[in-house]
Amino acid sequence: MNIDGKVIVITGAARGIGQEYARYLGGLGARIVAADINDCSSTLDLVKAESGTAVGAKLDESSRPQSRTRWDDSTRTTPLPRTFGSLSPPRSNPSRT
Repeated sequence: MNIDGKVIVITGAARGIGQEYARYLGGLGARIVAADINDCSSTLDLVKAESGTAVGAKLDESSRPQSRTRWDDSTRTTPLPRTFGSLSPPRSNPSRT
C-alpha cells in the first residue's frame, strides 16, 4: 500500500491503538492529523521520531455536533487546510473511558 504523502486523520490518537496507527502510518510517509480530546503531543513526537509529519487537532468524538462539523470547511478549526490540504481516508479509534 502506497500512502506516501496522503493525509490521514486518526481519531483517538493520544494513546493506545490510535497512537500506534499514527506512528506506523507516519513512518510510511503519510501526513498525520492526530485527533483526540486529550493531548496528542507524545503521539506527534512518536510520528516525528519515525521521520513522519503530523499535526494535532482537538476533537471530542462523543460530541455529535463537534464531530459532524469538525471537517466542514466553513467551521474547520484544525490546522489541516493550511498545513496539509485535502483528506485521505480517516482512521477512527474513539474509546470510552
